[in-house]
Amino acid sequence: MSSLPPRFTPAHPHADIFALHDGQPLDELATRIKANGLREPIVLLDGKVLDGRRRERACLKAGLEPRYREFGSEPSDGDDPLEFVIDLNLARRHLGDGERQLAAARYAQARAGNPTGANQHGRPPEEPSQNATIPEGASTPPTNAQAAERFEVTESAVDRAKKVLKDGTAALVQAVAEELVTVFDAQKVTGLPAWLQDRAVKDVRERKAKTLVEAVERRRVKRRASKERASQANGSDHVFSWPRFNSHMAGLFWEIETLARAHAAEGRPEYEALRSRLLEAKEAVWAWKQELEAGKG
Repeated sequence: MSSLPPRFTPAHPHADIFALHDGQPLDELATRIKANGLREPIVLLDGKVLDGRRRERACLKAGLEPRYREFGSEPSDGDDPLEFVIDLNLARRHLGDGERQLAAARYAQARAGNPTGANQHGRPPEEPSQNATIPEGASTPPTNAQAAERFEVTESAVDRAKKVLKDGTAALVQAVAEELVTVFDAQKVTGLPAWLQDRAVKDVRERKAKTLVEAVERRRVKRRASKERASQANGSDHVFSWPRFNSHMAGLFWEIETLARAHAAEGRPEYEALRSRLLEAKEAVWAWKQELEAGKG
């Protein structure tokens, strides 16, 4: 058992499989620890917190020095830090659907060597621990079915959660973890630009929309109204011009493609077909425009 100076210790990637909650629950934990002391030390691996992120924060909040121990110092730890984290958290936590589905996806990714689910929106990957091992009898990372069974969720939910972790922004992932939106709803907008994902989450959080797809549609309507107001202000309501035509057509194609891509995420082939027809129509419109311009010349 070791005692270290009070400080904020980085979390081990395996610990980040489960979301960290602050707020009122942390205040309550800090009050209990201040009254009764820290009963369970924080577990470290490779100098990072493997188990006890909230306990450490609660100690510091209560003005007490945290106590630490190394993983493997107790026989009950076993020899697999990843399974150690999963066992403890599944036993002690009351996970919501979103948290459980995200954790299942992260579990599968941790076994595959990408513990944090890093994606193209800026969440960098962390190096997997050298101490992490595949469970006895397993030579490959768990499949979606195995991760689903481990966390008692559906296989399709694990697949959707993986997509959210891979293509979703940090705000989108956080919204799922908070049960603000479902994984099913979130994966529909993962193909959209990061700024649009974040604005959709903001609209749902502010109760301006019930779902993310509805929020995207709301943004579309606002965008169209803004363009119409600008057009009216310029006095060009009924005056045809190629710049105005280009702007309206580009906006229309953007709106339809956004909705088609969102719905295509559900795996419904008719929306992918709609998107293909949209691209064909777009090419036809621009070809028609070039013919008109050539005729005028």
